[in-house]
Amino acid sequence: MDLNEIHHVRLDAGDMGVPYTNGDWAALGNVIIYNFAHDSPNANGYLDDGASGRTTFGNVFYKLSVGPFLGGGHDNVIENNLIIDCEIGIHVDDRGIARHYDASAHHLTGFLSTIDRAKPPWSTRYGNFLAGIVQDPTRPTGNVFRYNVILGGGARYQLPNPEILNPAQNPFFAGDAKFKDSAHLDFTLASDSPLFSAVPGLMPIPFSQIGLKIDAYRKKLPTAEETGRISDRRSKLSFDSNTDVKASDKLSKTGP
Repeated sequence: MDLNEIHHVRLDAGDMGVPYTNGDWAALGNVIIYNFAHDSPNANGYLDDGASGRTTFGNVFYKLSVGPFLGGGHDNVIENNLIIDCEIGIHVDDRGIARHYDASAHHLTGFLSTIDRAKPPWSTRYGNFLAGIVQDPTRPTGNVFRYNVILGGGARYQLPNPEILNPAQNPFFAGDAKFKDSAHLDFTLASDSPLFSAVPGLMPIPFSQIGLKIDAYRKKLPTAEETGRISDRRSKLSFDSNTDVKASDKLSKTGP
């Protein structure tokens, strides 16, 4: 998934994603790259219910409930994302403990029976990908968080333990990032943006390439007013993902 602009969605519901991916331990190789998700205050950049093996790289999350939201999965790479004015910057939880994300979790193990790990591409590209999951399937192991920058917003991190990520590699930045025109939703970074020196390893995001383009089928681009891109539509008060996680984990521990 790449180069999409997604906005003003999930305004009347909670615990949603922009984008959204669900749980699967065998979904390695899926990449979410260079997307702009914004003005969706009930939604998250959601890797839900044990989703594993995804790469989320170079996205801009603006005015969401949570930027990258990892719901108990393994071996995900969350890298080089800008998280701007979100209620929570980065969320990780260990819901797998209460919900028994182990051999009995059919939504996570089902796809494993459809692949042959002894044959390519699994044997050549992903080798021993199940090692960490088998060792501790209920906790979010093997995930990588680096070169993400949190700007503005509320809480920076929401983690089951502080060792999940290194704040120095996923810092909060309070100064002027030198965006091209943030007032009009252009988050292109100037070549001399202080973010590049504050976060060594951060790479430019090709922001101008994100969104609709003129091509053989689209002869004219809609205006911002026509797409609702700059709309002041507001969300309805709705339960959020944290409320859902707490409620469902409690139910998982006690039973119906």
